[in-house]
Amino acid sequence: MATEPTTHERETEFVRQLERLLAPSGWSRREVSEFLLAGFTNDVGGGVLAVADIAREQVSLLPRRGDSLQVRCGVGYQPAVDLMPVLSLEPDPMLLGNDDDSGREAFTLSPRRDALVATVERVATSVDGVLPFAAGFGDARAIYAAMLAADRREVQEQELRHRAGNQAANHDAAAMPADPTEDSANDGDLDTLVTYAVDIRKRLVMLASMRALEELRALLDANANAPERGQLARNRPRFDRQLRRWLDGGAPLAPPLAETMARLPRRRRVEMVSWSASLAQSRARQAAKHAAAAAADSDDPAEIAALLSAENERRGLVNSPFELAVGAKVIREERRPLGRFRAVASVSKTLASMVSDFARQARHDVPDATDWMEPPQRASYEVPSARSATAVRLDPAARDVVERAFGGGGGRAGRFRSVRVWLTRDRSDATSALAFIGDIPVGQLPLSTAFDQALRAAEFYDEDPILRGALWRLDETAPVALQVSDPDYE
Repeated sequence: MATEPTTHERETEFVRQLERLLAPSGWSRREVSEFLLAGFTNDVGGGVLAVADIAREQVSLLPRRGDSLQVRCGVGYQPAVDLMPVLSLEPDPMLLGNDDDSGREAFTLSPRRDALVATVERVATSVDGVLPFAAGFGDARAIYAAMLAADRREVQEQELRHRAGNQAANHDAAAMPADPTEDSANDGDLDTLVTYAVDIRKRLVMLASMRALEELRALLDANANAPERGQLARNRPRFDRQLRRWLDGGAPLAPPLAETMARLPRRRRVEMVSWSASLAQSRARQAAKHAAAAAADSDDPAEIAALLSAENERRGLVNSPFELAVGAKVIREERRPLGRFRAVASVSKTLASMVSDFARQARHDVPDATDWMEPPQRASYEVPSARSATAVRLDPAARDVVERAFGGGGGRAGRFRSVRVWLTRDRSDATSALAFIGDIPVGQLPLSTAFDQALRAAEFYDEDPILRGALWRLDETAPVALQVSDPDYE
């Protein structure tokens, strides 16, 4: 009996057939972010691009007969795409969707081969349908005008939602005008109004690619102090710095996209969650633990951790110093009288400590003492995190610093506390990188290929890399240790 293809095999075959079907219409497959399944562009003239993105609509936690795909089509501009990574943006050609729903259409990818072929044909028809829309934009200025109009509509809609919320709260029907254009807040140029709600970075890139530099500077200055929220509040200052750096450098023409991307490390693709793979991995970890326990000749935690690391690697499992230390502790406790009871009690104590920490943070009983731990502005190159991690060799002189960081402020859960760590090259040791918390150097870590890639990529932007780190201790008597997540590069 033939086995059903896996999700990965089904997706691979779908993209292969779709690429073949779209090629005669002039579509070319392009490199995409790790979150997209596939992407295509079609140059319709003058640098104007028809764009199609295909993504998994959602990740289901339950088995089902088909995977949902979302096809999004729209228009882009090649010089703007070339400039995006130079200015720290992910190269996303989609500047504008082809209808009010951003050109989105959902499809189901069935495991049946005949249904797969039919889905490919339907998606190809949907993608080809964007060509007249894209060709309707004669040049970059027309695209920019449409982007500006879309931003204005978004601002007005958010103003209406905001006023509707106030109206409901105040029970005052007169607080919201019938026509948003009648209100003074919507008169004239909306570029400086509620800009925290609209991401204008792509519009700034469009002006830069059009060489409309005076208009670009004016828009950039007008939004310099705009209040922003969420992820954009962290990303926008970095983008502004890179844009001003580009302007101060003479606004050079961007090289082709492929040339810039060749200088930056490739992130690992995001794969679909597989319950069977997760279960197999859990069983492999248990087998590794039992093998390490059987092979250990002593009760030395370092020896047990080394054996556990080797057993994990033999099974293709990633390691982190914290997980190895916890695993070694569990093995040691299970060897003692009432070992399993002690191990369960230790885990229960850790969980109780985590719950207590979460409860204190929810009640705001934890003092906000972490401002000093914030990285400097230059440390802005965010590095994607793998599950594996590398231990930092802490400087003895920095012990008080890491103890203070472990105990202060929120973000702690039991024996574990997340922290942002940034790196520079160690000028006195070419095989190491220096690790910092705040503006304080706390130790060194081995300069692996992945960490060297992160440093080189940051240097491309005249920045320093920042990574996810963790401070941890096994018990009250153990010293605090620091680990840094390995860069998640191919």
